[in-house]
Amino acid sequence: MLDFSLLPLWYQLMVVGIFGAIMASFINVVAYRMHTNASLSGRSRCFSCGHDLEWYELIPVFSYLVLRGRCKACGAGIAIRDLLVEIAMAGMFILLYLSFDSFWIFVLSALLSVLLCAIILYDITHLIIPNELVIAVSGVAAAILAVTWSDAFSLSMAIEAISAAAICFSVYAGLWYMSQGKWIGFGDAKLALPLGALLSPLGAFSMIVLSFWVGAFIAVSALVYQKIAQSITYHRGYARGGAHASYQSLTMKSEIPFAPFLIIAFALVYIFGVDVLSFVSYVLGQ
Repeated sequence: MLDFSLLPLWYQLMVVGIFGAIMASFINVVAYRMHTNASLSGRSRCFSCGHDLEWYELIPVFSYLVLRGRCKACGAGIAIRDLLVEIAMAGMFILLYLSFDSFWIFVLSALLSVLLCAIILYDITHLIIPNELVIAVSGVAAAILAVTWSDAFSLSMAIEAISAAAICFSVYAGLWYMSQGKWIGFGDAKLALPLGALLSPLGAFSMIVLSFWVGAFIAVSALVYQKIAQSITYHRGYARGGAHASYQSLTMKSEIPFAPFLIIAFALVYIFGVDVLSFVSYVLGQ
């Protein structure tokens, strides 16, 4: 039997990346079809004309580029989100492969990333986190802990995992309760429970703080980008003597999905070990 680890690293990363892109295609299907009465096992088709896609139209990244982002049958545009998700998931699988020495931790972490990506896409589209996906994340998190603890287990490790999970859930659930769901959804609190269990109490604190930092950065960046885009469009329309386009503007009171911020923060701590306290101490010490 061939030992995969004996193959050149570039080949290993290529295979892992391709598998990640393939999984991304499935994630897109789940995000589009979940809770729509559409079967997850049915053939993929164009949303505009209903054309059943052939196998060569379903090759991750490659098919999008060859078809130039358009349906072969009707010419309707294919959402660039599909391409970006495939590239991002390929990169994530490669990053995870390079980050973990244990094969099973890598496999379970990759599966966790698939589920979390599905949650991001669904929350962005519907502003809600399906319970089914949270339960699946909880199961994978439990499996990661089981594998981690199989080599060396102590009561202190279990207490740390429980404490971290409790801290995350308490903070987000408290924000949900105090704001009556206006600041954050209860689904975010439920998702933070299994994610927190994979971190230490200090890691849980870092994830909480980072989730708000990431959210603030993305929200402000989106507002700035929107203002610039509106200004450019307005001046172009004015120069041509026409009316500028109307926008459904993003404001500080707009409802924004929080799960992407929470998941990005978790990834920063889980994969890179980002420590907020060390970062703050470093900045203040300069």
